[in-house]
Amino acid sequence: MTTDDLKEQLLVTWNRIAERVQETPVYNQLKERFDGLSPSMQKIVVVIGGVLAWFLIISVPWSWYSDSSTLVEGFEERRSVIRELLKVSREAADVPPLMPSPPIESLRSDVESRLRGANLTPEQIKAIDLGGGGSQLIPNERSLGSLSISLWKLNIRQVVDVGTQLSRLNPSVKLTGTDIAANREDNHYFDVVFKLTALAVPDLSAPVAAPEEPARGGRANRARSAEETNE
Repeated sequence: MTTDDLKEQLLVTWNRIAERVQETPVYNQLKERFDGLSPSMQKIVVVIGGVLAWFLIISVPWSWYSDSSTLVEGFEERRSVIRELLKVSREAADVPPLMPSPPIESLRSDVESRLRGANLTPEQIKAIDLGGGGSQLIPNERSLGSLSISLWKLNIRQVVDVGTQLSRLNPSVKLTGTDIAANREDNHYFDVVFKLTALAVPDLSAPVAAPEEPARGGRANRARSAEETNE
């Protein structure tokens, strides 16, 4: 079908629709009212009708454009969410698994070594106590134990250095509390209590025991043993 044939078909269809519209009573009434208007009013009606027709013609593609814009925005949002999820999944895959926490006594020895490395005097290390109340942020079943490190008469630099050292002891050991108070003898120094909690991290490197399979013919064996007992 050529372009001319298509134009001819459109003209024929348009003429048929126009003839049907002209045959309706509503069209005839509107035409009579239009013919009864003055020439100036007829021009105004024609202009208003043209504007309305233009708005109707424009509204259809505009609605398509607005719908497509909404779909594109939704697609962009979903794509950004998917990218963030992929980024988070890659970062999670790159994070090494947590190693099991060391025993509390071993952790205590490590803390003592770190404190000696921080150039603290024996007088400044007041006490390293087991327990210490733990942490409200970590449930008891998720904790292997806790340490309370009481230090005396530290300057600001020592507080920062010791806190940094204790927070880097082990990925499975968390610094869960820091209580700082001015020293009573000299308010230029501080008394500090650090609280460490060892997390109960399962050992993923240990082989998982396979579940035991039920013995085959268990009922038959039990029945047979019962018969032998009766005999």
